[in-house]
Amino acid sequence: LHNKKWEKLTEELEKNQNDLAATLQQKLYEGLKRTLQLPFMENLNTEKPLLNLDSPKQMLEALQQLGIPLKSTSHEELSQLSRQFPVIQALIDYRKVTKVLQSFASALPKYIHPITNRIHPDYWQIGTATGRFSCRNPNLQQIPRDQVFRECFIPSEGNLLIIGDYSQIELRVAAEISHDQRMIDAFQQNQDIHCLTASLLIGKDINKVTKEERQAAKAVNFGLLYAMGARGLQLYAQNSYGVEMTNQQAVDFRQRFFEVYQGIASWQKELGTSRLKEIRTLNGRLRIWEDRPKITELFNTPIQGTAADIMKQAMAMSFPYLNRNNVHLIGTVHDEILLESPQEKAQEISDFLKETMIKAGKKFIQQVPIEVDIAIATNWSEK
Repeated sequence: LHNKKWEKLTEELEKNQNDLAATLQQKLYEGLKRTLQLPFMENLNTEKPLLNLDSPKQMLEALQQLGIPLKSTSHEELSQLSRQFPVIQALIDYRKVTKVLQSFASALPKYIHPITNRIHPDYWQIGTATGRFSCRNPNLQQIPRDQVFRECFIPSEGNLLIIGDYSQIELRVAAEISHDQRMIDAFQQNQDIHCLTASLLIGKDINKVTKEERQAAKAVNFGLLYAMGARGLQLYAQNSYGVEMTNQQAVDFRQRFFEVYQGIASWQKELGTSRLKEIRTLNGRLRIWEDRPKITELFNTPIQGTAADIMKQAMAMSFPYLNRNNVHLIGTVHDEILLESPQEKAQEISDFLKETMIKAGKKFIQQVPIEVDIAIATNWSEK
């Protein structure tokens, strides 16, 4: 961890948090001056109402007092009204920065080892029900993707980072499992699957698809793999990809997606009408439920589980070579492997990692080509 950069980032986040808190307090104060007094506010004539911005109960009461129809202050419920009520967007912004400060900015330096000067998190090989790795103490898999965060993670002196990332691996696994010919053809022809989906959903030439349309199609592709309904898709698109989608658009996109990807539709229908209490990944790894599982779990396990198996296969195949060359596996985030390599061996190690990750994928995926993006970097943000 680059301590000086991290300290500067923390200072900026703290200032940003204070500014957002002041903005939120002001919006609440202006609205509450025109309404009845709340129990926790002693005097609305003072400049600073006694309102705890970190109290869900107080925030809910205050927002309800402003006439905003809320039953809770969960992110899902707030996000539905954020465009209609600026005070809600202010609360979302404040909470986002506060969470980052509490979870990472302030906490991370405490995990730096006094001898190695490194962070040594705990990785759990079967950390999720689908078989993915999980990470704790601290959870580096949840470090925000923003450049200002990831550029603080650097190799030791004389070394470089080698970052290998499977490209769209879950969609490739889904195409393989479902035998969806349109999706298989797209991957074999090296088409951009998100642009293809956008063109099919809106009836537009694939070469004329805009960045915004591709982003919406990305939400559709990943959202509908796992039994998401129209309302869920609408919220997922907004919260995960920043895409505004009307309910009718979500309904239409969902219907059209399963019309054009009939293999995916048939596979989901077959699983959905089954009474299975167990399912396997393409590697043969078995997951068993005592009771009938949720349909989302039936869809998710073979896809995400196979992707996890591929990742672990790549790691296992890499270890002998990496050990001989004094190269260290320093992290993994879902579909990504991070190595630390001596500078003079960086290109050789990069070529090896890409080749090995592709070979690992081909052990389970035969119809769809495996693509791996590789970066040689001086920090984690350069991939």
